[in-house]
Amino acid sequence: MPGSRAVVVALACALSLPAAAEPGWYGFGSFGRSSFDDGGTQSALAGGDDKDNGARVGAGYMFTERVGVEAGWVDFGKAKRGGAIPGLSATRDGDVRANGPFLAGVASLPLTGRLSAFGKLGVIDARIAASPDADAGVAGFFENSGDWRPMVGVGGTWQLTRNWALQTEYGQFSKLVDRANQIKVSTLSVGMLFRLG
Repeated sequence: MPGSRAVVVALACALSLPAAAEPGWYGFGSFGRSSFDDGGTQSALAGGDDKDNGARVGAGYMFTERVGVEAGWVDFGKAKRGGAIPGLSATRDGDVRANGPFLAGVASLPLTGRLSAFGKLGVIDARIAASPDADAGVAGFFENSGDWRPMVGVGGTWQLTRNWALQTEYGQFSKLVDRANQIKVSTLSVGMLFRLG
């Protein structure tokens, strides 16, 4: 059928567009897996479940095809409380959540017609907080934690159409509590990117 062939040709042309990140605004959203690491066995998270699902949303602006900046919000999910810790608590109640805004610079490198790699370097103001039902030891350990901390990310973008792209990213967020009680969170996510214009 002539109509069907025209649709197939139009779709093929759309999918063959280059992957270069054109200058301008874009928005993104992703879901993935978060992993909490407190760096020791005698800690508030020892013995618990240190993995959960997370999400990220935000917007960015590419100044050129290779350099840009983006900002957004990331929710790491929660890590469940571990066993009894001397000096903290004798119970196993509660969990620890982490989320906050971030700001990062972006560098993009085209690899093929539709595939490009990128790297990010920035800061995040992640808030680490115990759940309302957490025992007093854990709640006190994470009280008022949060400050601007370093973050890095690497990933790839697969251009689907001129405006839509599939994106995967690995991120590392360090020192989210303080110098003495560092919590690191790593994420592996998959999401969509939409370019305006």
